[in-house]
Amino acid sequence: MSVTVDLGITELGISETLLAVRVLLAGLMSELPHRTVSAADVVASRALVDMSELVCTHMVARYAADGCHVDDGYPTMSAFLAEKARVRKSEGNNRVRRMSVLNVLGLFHEAAIAGDITSSHVELIASAVTQPRVGLALRDQQVLLDWACHLDASGFATIIHKWVSLCDDELSDPTTDDVQQDMRRLQIRQTLNGMWALNGLLDPETGQAVEAAIEAAMAKRVCDDDERTFAQRRHDALGDIARSSLSAEPRTGGAGQRAQISLIVNQADGTAHTPNQYYVSSFTRDMMMCDSIITAIKVCDGVPFDVGTPTSDIPARNRKAVIARDRCCRYPGCDRPPHWSDVHHIRERQNVGTHEIANLVLLCRFHHRWIHKHKLTLHW
Repeated sequence: MSVTVDLGITELGISETLLAVRVLLAGLMSELPHRTVSAADVVASRALVDMSELVCTHMVARYAADGCHVDDGYPTMSAFLAEKARVRKSEGNNRVRRMSVLNVLGLFHEAAIAGDITSSHVELIASAVTQPRVGLALRDQQVLLDWACHLDASGFATIIHKWVSLCDDELSDPTTDDVQQDMRRLQIRQTLNGMWALNGLLDPETGQAVEAAIEAAMAKRVCDDDERTFAQRRHDALGDIARSSLSAEPRTGGAGQRAQISLIVNQADGTAHTPNQYYVSSFTRDMMMCDSIITAIKVCDGVPFDVGTPTSDIPARNRKAVIARDRCCRYPGCDRPPHWSDVHHIRERQNVGTHEIANLVLLCRFHHRWIHKHKLTLHW
C-alpha cells in the first residue's frame, strides 16, 4: 500500500515545511522496526540525507549573507550555530564556504540539486577550491564533475588530491596572474524600476581592497531607528565610499569638471529626473539639493538658450564651521564621522532656507534620507 501526502509546500513558510518534513520522518522512524527495508530504501534515505545537507548549507549561507547572525549579536556564523544548534564552531564557516564554492561552480550546484553527486563529493570539491584555485576550478569543473559522477567519494578524493597538486604547480607559474587579470570584470546597469544591478569578478587584490573599504565604511547599529539588514548596511557603505570619492578626489569628468551626480529639476512643477530621464521622488530631490551646486538653465521649446553661473553651494568656511561644531551626525544616538555625512538645511533651500551656520546641521546619509522621507522637523 502506498500513501501520497500533499504537503502544500508552495503555501507553507519555510518553518512550516520543515516541521511537516520532520513529522513525516518521525512517523517513518516509528514504523521502521515493523517494516522490511530494501536496498532501494537505503539508497533513497542516503539521498535524502544529501539533500538535507544541501538545504541546510543553503540556509546557513543565506542567513550569513544577510548578516542576520550579526543582527542577533553573534560575530560569526560559527558562534551562532555553536550556541543555537550546538554544533562544532567550524561548521558554520564550512557551510558558508561550501555554498560560496557551489555558487561559483554552477555545474556542481546543479548536480548536487539533481542528486547526481553526494554531499561528500561537494565537501571534497569545496575544501579543494581555495581562493587562488577558483579560476582553475572554473576552467576544469566539467572534467571534475564527470569524475565525481562516475566515482564514489573515496575515488573522487584521489582525483581531487591529484588536481590540487597540478593546480599548485600551475599557480607557481607567473603567468597565472595574467589569467586572473583577464578574468576580471565589473558591470553596472540600471534596471527598469530605477535600481542598479552590479555583477562582476574581482581579482584577489582588488577584491580584498573593496571588502576592506566596505567593512571600514560600514556603520554600526547605534540607534533604534536603524532597522537596516546587514546587507543593506553594506550597500549604504558602498554608496558612502562612492560619494566620498566624488567629493574629495580631484578627478574630472568628460567636460573637464569634477565628476558629480547630476539632477535636472523643473522649476515650474518641481519634478526632477536624472540625465537619462529616470524620475526621482520629491524627498530624493530635496535630499540631493540640500548639499549641492545649482546651475540655472533657461529652455525655450526644448532648446537651452541661457546657462547661468553655478551658485548656492554652501561656502567652504560655513561647511568647515559646521563640521567643527557638530563633529559627527547630530541625529540622537548616531556618531557617523563627517566624511560619511551631508550638510543638511534645517529650513529647506526651496523654502528660503539660507546657508547660515545656524541653519545647517551634519547628518549621515541614512539619517539624512530618514528625515526627508518622514518629513521630520529639526530643532536645536
